[in-house]
Amino acid sequence: MEYDLYNVRTSDIVIVNFNDPNSLGTAMELVLAKELRIPVVGINKENKKLHPWLTECCTRMCDSLREAVDYVVEFY
Repeated sequence: MEYDLYNVRTSDIVIVNFNDPNSLGTAMELVLAKELRIPVVGINKENKKLHPWLTECCTRMCDSLREAVDYVVEFY
C-alpha cells in the first residue's frame, strides 16, 4: 500500500482505467490524488456506471485511451 500511495504522491498526473476490476485501493488512491490536487484522468470505455465519488475525484473522464492521451498532451 505504501508503495502505491508513494507513487500517487510523487505523480504529476494519474490515469485510471475504470474498465479493469474495481479495487478499494484505486478508490483510496483517487482520494489522495484529489486531496493533493493531482489531476486524475479516468478512462471508461464501456461507459460503466461508476460510484459518484469515483467520478468526483476525476478531473476529466474519457471514453478511450486515445482521448485521454490527447487530453493530457493538450492540457499538461
